[in-house]
Order: sequence, then structure tokens, then C-alpha cells
Amino acid sequence: MPSFSAMNTSSQKIHVDCRRSKRLKLKAEALDRYRSVQQGAIGFFEILPVEVIHLILGNVSVLDLSVLTIVSKSMRSLVEDFRLTGSGIKKLRPVPLPHNKVSANHQARYVQHFQHLGLLMKRSTCLFATNYRLKKIEEFLQKLDCLSNVMCGDLNSCISLTCYGKFLHTVIAGWDNVECRRAFAAVVTTSSILHKIGTCVAAQPGTDHRQEIFVRTFLHRVLLDQCNSLEQRVFWLTCVMKPCPVEPWPIVHQARLLYLLYGPLCPQTGKILWYEMTDLGTGSTMATMTQLAELALALKTLHIYDSEWTEDDVVSVIEEITALPAQWTPENIARLLMLCGDDIAIKVMGSKAINGHFQELAGLIVALTVVSVKEQNHMLWVVQIMKTLLRLIDNVTSRKVLLSLVSETYKDMILDFFEFHLDDSDIDASLESTLEAQAEFNKYVMHMAYTEVL
Repeated sequence: MPSFSAMNTSSQKIHVDCRRSKRLKLKAEALDRYRSVQQGAIGFFEILPVEVIHLILGNVSVLDLSVLTIVSKSMRSLVEDFRLTGSGIKKLRPVPLPHNKVSANHQARYVQHFQHLGLLMKRSTCLFATNYRLKKIEEFLQKLDCLSNVMCGDLNSCISLTCYGKFLHTVIAGWDNVECRRAFAAVVTTSSILHKIGTCVAAQPGTDHRQEIFVRTFLHRVLLDQCNSLEQRVFWLTCVMKPCPVEPWPIVHQARLLYLLYGPLCPQTGKILWYEMTDLGTGSTMATMTQLAELALALKTLHIYDSEWTEDDVVSVIEEITALPAQWTPENIARLLMLCGDDIAIKVMGSKAINGHFQELAGLIVALTVVSVKEQNHMLWVVQIMKTLLRLIDNVTSRKVLLSLVSETYKDMILDFFEFHLDDSDIDASLESTLEAQAEFNKYVMHMAYTEVL
């Protein structure tokens, strides 16, 4: 029979083992909970109060918030809940608002901020349908107030539209054309920009300078200037020129819109120079190649990359542009055609040749030669254009008429200098350019004739 002391020792051992097993069990359960929380969808955020989570997210950068939205569905919900709170909006909205005038050093920071906001919206809505994503984006933009132009006293210094454009193009990066069309429809609905465009192109050019500049600035900063390639630029330009499901603008309105977007601006006032290309301008009627370069590039890219633009469309639009708001001077038309390149120039001038507009065509040929001399370009380019046009004219008599009209045009230009420009200080330079152009052109034509005879 065991002694009392032995029994007491055994009882104590059992009690110690029981307490140890409970501690181990509690420790194992705590470890399991720790691992469960750690490996959960939102980690240790699961055990934190919402207020504490929002305080933490308030100290996370916008770019890191966008990364958190793609960690898990639960984490995305946390970020979305924070974004909709007052503290979230305060964090996401830049101070001061981008409508205010800021220094050049701060502009890049604001644009980058809206790029990060675009990434946040892109990643947080990546699993949603396109229409729902656009609805969410619109609601978000309304809270940031970067669309209204009411507060903008000076559009040149206001970067709100640039920020909006960066945000928009960051969100839709990688979308196909159908989705981008929906995005365009949402933009024009929110901003009413199509109504503003319609008002501008239907009115007399220059009637409402502020509205014209706003339309130009909006379309450039929001849609066109954010493009990384010519193909993207052509896509958005086509959306503006031929908005769906709205009917495309008439050709005359498309021409006005192109000039509104890419026509030269007055350096002093910032207004669009509508009349300076014509004889009705208050200043010099001679445009520079730089002033027409953007317009010519837009026409070239539409012609090359946009399958919806036929040759007839290009010819018709150029005809309308060069008659806007009145007929351009021949030299300004020649500068535009020279910048547009061989293909477009031949199509426009070939259309006149085929339709028998020889007097107008002769004036353009002479203007091209004069511009070539003034811009120090080789006359051979004009001669090649002339040869191509002569091939388009089947009738030999018509060819002779055209060549005769070219000579008559030179004579009329020289006589006009002496009749109307006797007091003009630039008469010597202009007359010299015209005489040099005539001599150079005739030299090449005579060489061509001599070669064909031999």
C-alpha cells in the first residue's frame, strides 16, 4: 500500500500537467488566431477599429492606396470606404485647388497627383463594367471639382483641365476603342462640350473669343495633348469631328473646328487669328510656316491614319479652311499645301485641274514658287507638282491654257506691285522674290521642254 506522501506527490504532478496542457492549448489557440488574422484578406486590419484604419490610410500615399486596392477584395473595400469619407476626400483633393494660379514648379506635382488618382480609380474599379466605372469616375471628379471653369479667370494659368486630362487618360489606358468611345460620351455629357463646339462653329468666327479659347483649351488639355502617339491623337480628334451617336459635323463646321483647334493665336491677346490669312486682316496677311505647322500636321495625320477620312473629305475640308472666314491669300494657301506635303497638295490642286479651275490653279502654282523662294526651298518640288498636274489634264489645249495662265499670273503680280504698292517699304523684297521665282520656274520648265525635244 503506497504511502501518503507518494499519493500527494502523484496528485500534484497530475495538477501541474493539467495546468500545463491548458496553457499549451491556449497558446496554440492564440497562435492559430494570429496565423488566421495574418493570412486573412486584410491581415491585422481585421482586428482594428474602422477609425484607426482610416487614420492609417490617411498617412499612406495615393499611389500606395492604389496598390492596396488590388491586394484583395476586402482591402479594396477598406480603401473605397476611406475614399468616400470626409478625411479621404480632403487627402485626395489637392490644396490649393488646381483652378488657382500656381507656379511652374508646382504644376508638375499637381499633374502627378492626378495621375496617381487615376491609377487609384483604375485599380479600384478594374472588376466593374465600363458604364459603372465611368459613373464612379464622374462622381469622384465632381467631388474634386476639376471640371468647372466658373472659377477660372485665366485659362492659360489654370491647370485644372490638364489635371483632368491626365486623370482621364490614366484611367482609360489600355481600353479598346469601343470603351474609349463610351468614355468620350461620358466626358461630353458631363462637360457639355459638344454644345459649346456647336455654338462656336455656327457663329461668325471671332464672335465669342472666350468661348472659342475654352473649347480649344478643353479639347487640347483633356483629350489631345495627353496622347502618346499620332494614332491616339487621331482617334480622339475623330471622336470630336465625328461624334457618335451624334451625326458628324457638316464639312464646313469640321473645317472651322480644325482651324479653331490648330489655327494660329495672337501672341499678345491669345485670340484665334481668323482674318489674318485673308486680305481682310488688320495686320500682315503673310502667315509664317510656324503658324500653319500645327494645322498642316493635323490634316496630314487625319489623311494618313484615319480610315473614315476619304480623299474627298480632305480636299473639301481644305477648301473650306482656306475660305474661312473669307478667301485666303494665294501665298497662305501655298504655305499650307507645302506643309501638308506632296500627297495632299496634289489632291487639292488636282481637283482644281480636273474641274477646269485653271485660273485659280495658276495662281496657286505661282504662289508656290514665290513661297519656295522666300522659304529657301528647292524649286524642283513645285516643278514636279506641275508635271503631275499636267498628266492629270488629258486635253493638250487645256495644258497650254494652264501654262499660259501661269505666265499671265506672274505678269499681273509684277504690275500690281507697281500699281498698288508704290509706298510699301517691302516692295523691293517682295518684287525681288517674285522675279526670282519666275526666273527659277521658267528655267526648270525650259529644261523640261528641251529634254523632251531631245
